[in-house]
Order: sequence, then structure tokens, then C-alpha cells
Amino acid sequence: MRIFSFMLMVMLVVLTGCITDKPDPNAYIEIPIDKPRIIMAAHYAVEQEQYALNHGMGRRASKLKLLEITKAEQQMGENITYRLQLRVTLDSEELGAETVVGWEKWGSPSQFKMVSWDFKN
Repeated sequence: MRIFSFMLMVMLVVLTGCITDKPDPNAYIEIPIDKPRIIMAAHYAVEQEQYALNHGMGRRASKLKLLEITKAEQQMGENITYRLQLRVTLDSEELGAETVVGWEKWGSPSQFKMVSWDFKN
């Protein structure tokens, strides 16, 4: 009986380890920042935020410029989503920003879609 209990306990531990080691399919994974699609997504996000700053209600003319991509993460799904950490200048003030940009795999006219933009600092 003890051997059976021991074997059952070992199987339970092994199965529990297999179940908990599976990665979350909605999790972001870090990817290289020098991939062409990442660079294009960062420039797209800056252009979209520049437009929103200059054409939003009560907004004034602002100049937004990309300085550096500091981190890039990717989430796989029906479409690919990139979460980017950026350094930008807004009217000569250096700021951090986090943006989420979707990429349409199957050739939409713009390829990218801005999901969110948040200034940091």
C-alpha cells in the first residue's frame, strides 16, 4: 500500500509540474528591438500620437520625435501585438513612453493599428 501511495504522489507531483510550466498564451515575450517590423511599429506609433496631439480637442501644435526603442515585447494571437518602451522628445522635453501596436498579419492597408499610448515620467 505504501508503494502505491508513493507512486501516486510522484505521479501527482509530475503532472502538477507539467501543468504549471505551460506558458500563458496571452503573455508578452521579449524580442529584439532591431527587427524591421519593431522599428516600423515604433515610427507608426509616434506618427499616430503626433497626429492625436495636434488634432485632438483643445490640443496645441506639438512636436514628437522618436529617440530610441528601449524594449520590445510580442504577444501572439489572431493578430500580433507589440508592446514597446520608447524614449521620445515632446517639444524638446525627453520622456519615456509605452505603446501597444497591433500588426495585421493578412495585409490590411496600414498593417499597424495603435492600441494605446502612455507617456511615462
